Amino acid sequence: MKPKDFQASLTACIVDARRQGLSDTAILLEFLEQTRLLIVKQALHVAGQESRKPNS
Repeated sequence: MKPKDFQASLTACIVDARRQGLSDTAILLEFLEQTRLLIVKQALHVAGQESRKPNS
């Protein structure tokens, strides 16, 4: 995921949480959870690419 896509995804998460009327603490927790999920998703993607590389 490109940094711009990552930022857009997290911004959308915060905007959605604000619309739901969540407290600042709840928004922060949601932001952290979404960040964690995006990092895990990216790590799995990279790991998948690494496993497909031919051995040197």
